[in-house]
Amino acid sequence: MDISSKVMKREESVLCDLNGRIIGHILHADLGEQILLVHSLDNAKEIRDVLSTGVPWNEDVEVSTGDGAVHRLIIVGKKPERVIIGLGIGANDLTQDNWTEFFDSMISLSTETEEYTAFEMLIPTRLLQSIKEGLETNGASQGEADSWLALQSLTGNIDISMETSNHIPFELGLANLIDLKKGCYPGQEIHARMEARGIQARLGRCLKSDKQIPKGKARFSEGERIEILCSHRLGDTWLSYCLISTKLDVNGEISIEVSDSTITATFV
Repeated sequence: MDISSKVMKREESVLCDLNGRIIGHILHADLGEQILLVHSLDNAKEIRDVLSTGVPWNEDVEVSTGDGAVHRLIIVGKKPERVIIGLGIGANDLTQDNWTEFFDSMISLSTETEEYTAFEMLIPTRLLQSIKEGLETNGASQGEADSWLALQSLTGNIDISMETSNHIPFELGLANLIDLKKGCYPGQEIHARMEARGIQARLGRCLKSDKQIPKGKARFSEGERIEILCSHRLGDTWLSYCLISTKLDVNGEISIEVSDSTITATFV
């Protein structure tokens, strides 16, 4: 992916290891002289290690730690446009490709589906409380992170907060973040081979159940294997994002073996 200077450009990217597997899924905000990178805290050290040990071509690169300095806030609903108007932001001007500045914060369109629209904010810690109060004044209510991640699982959009490390980007529907023409990068040979041969062992699916399905590898009906990446609650329903073999044509209801019990789930 080309991340050369595009001020206020909103990008996503993945860092991969030599085996083509994800080290980190990253959200970019291009600030001109600097690029702000937002990612899960779970693999922050690994991401910084890769960035700091990379070999720049013709310029010095400095990597700074800003954990906790900026908060990522998601505004999601059927028509969330009305709650950001009070902040002086016109929803029609927001896109998924660029950040729009307001005060010392930024906002962009994150996701737009038939079911919901989501806006994404990057807010300095000192402004977080006042921004939240402004949103609540306009009718927003603070929800659970689980609800957002469950919606992302339902629509097949992999959020940067989801655990994706050690997985192949193509399996997670993140092929759009891979640019085989950008030059040599860790894992490029693996990715190029997969694209040339059309090889993809697994693909992502969403499961619905009335109980939480534990993360990790498990077996389901007739002993087939499945891997649960995440399981989040939306109302009274649990939505889980899983990886399943591309050789299996499975739909409808399945029974997943978990420890000493069985959970019934349905592909959606």
